[in-house]
Amino acid sequence: MKPLSYLPPRNSRPIGRIVRAEIGADQLSVNLSSDTDTLSVTIYNTRIVRIQWHNGPDIFHQVVQPLLDPQLTPETLQLKTVSDGFVITGGVATITVLSDGSVRITAPDASADLGGWGASGTARFVQMLLAPSERVFGLGEKTGGLDKRGRRWTQWTTDVHPHTPDTDEMYQAVPMMLMARPGGARGLFLANTFRTYFDLTSPEIATIAADDGPLAIYCYLGPTVADVLDQHTRVTGRPTLPPRWALGFQQSRYSYRTQTRVRQVAAEYRRRGIPLDVIYLDIDYMKGYRLFTWDADRFPDPAALTKELADQGIRVVAIVDPGVKIDETYAVYQSGSAHDAWIAYANGEPFQSQVWPGLCVFPDFLRSSIREWWGSLNREWVMAYGIGGIWNDMNEPALFGIDPRHPEIGGHATDVGIVHRNGEDNPVPHWGVHNVYALLQAAGTVEGLMADQDTRPFLLSRSGFAGIQHWAAVWTGDNSSWWEHLKMAIPMCINLGLSGIPFVGPDIGGFFGAPSPELFARWIQMGVFFPFARIHSDIGTPDQEPWAFGPDVEAIAKRYIGYRYRLLPYLETLFEEAHRTGTPIMRPLFWEFPDDAAAYTVEDQFLLGPMLLIAPVTEPGSTQRVVYLPETDWYDPWTRRILSPGWHPIESPIDRLPIFIRSGGIVPLGPQVDSTARLRSRWEHGEDGPDEIWIIRGQGALTCYSDDGETFAMARGYWRRIAVTVTPEAADTIITVTGQWPDVVTPPTKHLRLRISPYTTRPTSISLDGQAADGTWIPEHACLEMTLPPLQRNRPVHIVIR
Repeated sequence: MKPLSYLPPRNSRPIGRIVRAEIGADQLSVNLSSDTDTLSVTIYNTRIVRIQWHNGPDIFHQVVQPLLDPQLTPETLQLKTVSDGFVITGGVATITVLSDGSVRITAPDASADLGGWGASGTARFVQMLLAPSERVFGLGEKTGGLDKRGRRWTQWTTDVHPHTPDTDEMYQAVPMMLMARPGGARGLFLANTFRTYFDLTSPEIATIAADDGPLAIYCYLGPTVADVLDQHTRVTGRPTLPPRWALGFQQSRYSYRTQTRVRQVAAEYRRRGIPLDVIYLDIDYMKGYRLFTWDADRFPDPAALTKELADQGIRVVAIVDPGVKIDETYAVYQSGSAHDAWIAYANGEPFQSQVWPGLCVFPDFLRSSIREWWGSLNREWVMAYGIGGIWNDMNEPALFGIDPRHPEIGGHATDVGIVHRNGEDNPVPHWGVHNVYALLQAAGTVEGLMADQDTRPFLLSRSGFAGIQHWAAVWTGDNSSWWEHLKMAIPMCINLGLSGIPFVGPDIGGFFGAPSPELFARWIQMGVFFPFARIHSDIGTPDQEPWAFGPDVEAIAKRYIGYRYRLLPYLETLFEEAHRTGTPIMRPLFWEFPDDAAAYTVEDQFLLGPMLLIAPVTEPGSTQRVVYLPETDWYDPWTRRILSPGWHPIESPIDRLPIFIRSGGIVPLGPQVDSTARLRSRWEHGEDGPDEIWIIRGQGALTCYSDDGETFAMARGYWRRIAVTVTPEAADTIITVTGQWPDVVTPPTKHLRLRISPYTTRPTSISLDGQAADGTWIPEHACLEMTLPPLQRNRPVHIVIR
């Protein structure tokens, strides 16, 4: 299918004049019709409006969304005819549709205007009014800055390398934009799996288009950015809650070619005392790159390898691409052929293309039976060899063609006549499935891993569509060892989070090329504070383990990776919030400070949750950078000073990353360990969660979360929370700590430590529940430390410090 070259397309026609409106028998939808076209309207009870121009196959709603466990309840609607149109009301929303198709949506603190509906062949488009002060974020994995206005963006999953600031199509396709400014936020999701477009070059109008399929528009009426992400992940699925070990530090390269080399890397991490939870196996572990096989010379005993590493607290994650080698003696090819599993042309001939193993066929993941078959392959392989998790790569799908020297022969995603089958008599063109191919592979993989298991699976995916967060973490693909890519990783990952995908991160150090020691040091400092933290590098490049850059850089890496492990209770709290509400873990400054206009312009800093501000050093040779601190006072843990809002020059020598904790900040901390495996038994003994909570004086609140870190027992009520508040009152700092857990959970046994900063002089008094209490003032750290007795369920502990 030829992509659209112009928006609006040339030689297009407008939508037919709307002359009829009919409310459904259940009063949950309204159809608005012309002689040629139909719009349908649904309003959901969480300020979500869906308007759909019916056209072609609706793969998202028929196949994808039912897999995502959407949380949507439609409102009962009322329909009224007015002059030149119709008015639909439901819940808090009112929708006015004029005869030319213009749509006005209003709700308290929000509105949206859609119009200019048009068609050109199978393509459909619509325009949306943008306010001049409105900035546009999201759109998934895109290059460039944080605000996406001023460019046209295409959503088409593509294997691209290297990418530069002007690259458009990337590995992920997420047709969702978040519009925000001081005073409010709203969002739009185009639920269409074909190639789609967002033209933001006009100062007043966004043009949204699709090559084929329905123009299914979800309008999210906010009115806050948190509301928009809640609304979007109700439509596209809540993010997965990963196992705790997936939050640990991870090491990879293309490739650790032998099990001896894998052992050496693991041993060096342990010998040097650098925390590590995961080592990855790239494609060279396989026999001739055949999926679900081992090269017997390089990996003679993989089960023994994974057990040995597990005993050291290290999991193995192995790559699994979608291309299956054509080989009549290969069991997976035999099994797939017996299942008639392959994507094919309309005449039934399997689609073929070269990838790493040579000429391959590709599973048709649109079919549930093939997803189940694929999931069983993953499950049997993981269980047989003790594999910790799966890494899906090349799943755009990346294709080299039947003969890479002659691309005209075919073997590409754009070949005419490639079809998928959602039922024997219902062929669907590949260009309608291409964008969700990786998502459907992920669904099959994870469902297979979860079958008859109570253990949380881990899947990492390079490609995906809106909803990939329901099954997988995402990394940003094959970046380069450039300072520009270090800097670009910040807005790219923020925007993925603002698109509903919170578990994200880049290849630390860069995949292509070789980072200098300085670049690697700055990248590891930054990377450990991203939700997903993994070093990865290309074949033929120098070693990129932390010790490969000399002792000074190794010391920096060890220190900062250690910070990540101490922050695990905080990270677990943020991941649980993301799982429950869709809230991103890595956030733009305006997320917490929506009334601060300058916060919308900062794209080289980010918030880790609500409490920590991270300001990476992104320029070579820099030992100072200017940092913007929004709207409140901030504590600098390096200097132990309180800084006021605004711009500040901050000293940042090579071993120092500017980090700040907001006034009223509450940061739960755990023990320093070399692996999350050391924390595994703490749940059973009531010792899970933070050992220490660092509190910055001011006004704030946080509820810390913990569970066993491995199973789905939390869904059955096995979890603990610690609700903490801090409040200034005259000369006093008042802290309240409350333990919360269901009846079935064993009460905690540990004595929780509190560290309260800053105290440059000794407090005159401390009371705990009205009684005098002990505390230790540490002048060199300008803080007060005290220890609480074991918490009792729902019984607040009150501390007053004067």
